[in-house]
Amino acid sequence: MSKDIGQRHSGRFHFRDGLMDFNFGWALGNTRFGGLSIGELFYHANRIHDGDVASWTHEFQSLMEAQFTLAERSLRHGSFNMAAERYLAASQSARYALHFTERDEKGRGLIYLMELGFQNFLRYSGTNLKSFDFQFKEKHLPAYVSKRWDSTMPICVVIGGGDTFREDLFYLGGYPALNEQYNVVLVDLPGQGKTPYSKLFFGMDTIEAVSVVLDTIEKWSAATPVVLLGFSGGGFITTYAAISEPRVFAWAASTPIYDFAHLFEKAFPSLFKKTGTSFLIKWIFKFMGKLSTPRSLAMRTYQWQFGVKELSEVITSFRELGKLDYHKISRPGLVLIGESEDVELKEQANDIFEDLVRRVPSSRKVVFPVGSGADAHCQVHNLQSAQYEIFTWFNTICKSAESK
Repeated sequence: MSKDIGQRHSGRFHFRDGLMDFNFGWALGNTRFGGLSIGELFYHANRIHDGDVASWTHEFQSLMEAQFTLAERSLRHGSFNMAAERYLAASQSARYALHFTERDEKGRGLIYLMELGFQNFLRYSGTNLKSFDFQFKEKHLPAYVSKRWDSTMPICVVIGGGDTFREDLFYLGGYPALNEQYNVVLVDLPGQGKTPYSKLFFGMDTIEAVSVVLDTIEKWSAATPVVLLGFSGGGFITTYAAISEPRVFAWAASTPIYDFAHLFEKAFPSLFKKTGTSFLIKWIFKFMGKLSTPRSLAMRTYQWQFGVKELSEVITSFRELGKLDYHKISRPGLVLIGESEDVELKEQANDIFEDLVRRVPSSRKVVFPVGSGADAHCQVHNLQSAQYEIFTWFNTICKSAESK
């Protein structure tokens, strides 16, 4: 991250711009779940100017419109399964356009279309998920939960980070959890997804909302194990919950984080020199905020998610979250680390694991080497490998609960 804040993987799929290439690889990784094909993605990628966010959003919006047209045609012919696939493809197209779309009214419209496509996919495919809102401080946390809830089965709560919507959580963990017969909860916490439109921002509300979600789940199933699965910033949230929430039976994270502020400082080392730090940070962030590059747009999105006027205030928000006392974790954990992750992320994950495994021997660590294709941030370019490790371990841990 200190070399290129968008470079969260090794090698190159198509684009020279690190962030654009990472997101394109993420889209390629999602093809295993259906929807868009590799051929469709590469055709439109070849029409995008490298590093040009306007051409990226234009291509994926065009692809989205074409997929909605195909879905509606399939419905007219009574082909519900084909319609479901095209609706999923339309939702994915809208989601990929959102990678580089401002969170203005245009962004809000794309979010609506992403949700519309995904919920039509659920409807016509018969997937065991439904849209649901958790109540939090008189506002709503958008989620998808199992439609046919089985109070005898374990519960998997999937939590994303700063770059995820609840729809992303389906690919990250919801799909395999459903296949493994878990009750599933995919929830956007404050600051995630579209919640900043409702004035819900990243901060203490984000981690406190986990307990509110668990309060509701407890009413549905009080006696079954709850496992948490966190990705990216969700690694911090799940680590916090593993410390503070006794209702968590086990947790997995790619990667667990205990000090967000230190991680952020390591990501921007040149901005934290002793001389002129405050002025330099504000000037650079203000300058980047005027640009239309993948990184500058991503930074403006983070500013929106934290509800701050200047990006430099994000650093303050991270510091307010504090440093987690991971020595207090008593729940078994699975630590997932991609070899191409930032050095500081890997160090924090290893610190947590080395401390945890001494006290909870059933904890486990999996490192994905470059050759695995799962070495990128959150393993998004080869989720299948990560999900195999996650649910093999979750299944083993949950069976141990049944035997007690």
